[in-house]
Amino acid sequence: MHELRHYLLRSLTIAASLAVSGAAFSQGGAGTADQIIVSGSVFYVSDASQRDGKDLPGGTTTYLSVAGQYNVPKYFAGIGLIYQKNDTGETQSETAVGLKLELFYYEWPFYLEFVPFSVLHQEFANRSIESRDGNMTLFGLGVRADLFSWLFFDGSFKIRTSTYKKEDGVEMPEPIVRTEKMPYLGLGLKFPI
Repeated sequence: MHELRHYLLRSLTIAASLAVSGAAFSQGGAGTADQIIVSGSVFYVSDASQRDGKDLPGGTTTYLSVAGQYNVPKYFAGIGLIYQKNDTGETQSETAVGLKLELFYYEWPFYLEFVPFSVLHQEFANRSIESRDGNMTLFGLGVRADLFSWLFFDGSFKIRTSTYKKEDGVEMPEPIVRTEKMPYLGLGLKFPI
């Protein structure tokens, strides 16, 4: 049942992104003026796992992504910072901050994003370990559609690879590598310069 709900949520998010991308494509893209954009998006998943008829802790995960960047349509690129925070129930929290690069064509609403490196920190409650540290890389394909001249819809699909190298401040013999693939939906503000 959990897998079905997870699949339906992803499918709904991707369908909404594609529907908006059709409308966005008819509007055109970012325009030709340099601009500063700030966007936030979220992905939420609920897991109702049980053992012996009792709910297991950490059944919901919220993924939040906030980015601010400077876009230069003349060079088909943007550069900025990204902040991501993931909370799993009350027992696990993860934060990543890094450099974001973006490629786009100003007449189209689509963009490619790349986070080549970010600092990653994970904290735990009620576990034998307190924290893990490492780095994260991210690739994404997204679409932006103007809702108003200053507000836009932001939908994207991100592939995120997290590599944990330290546990409680001590270097691990083998790093832990985790890859996540997920859709995000959000809103953003743009400020032409």
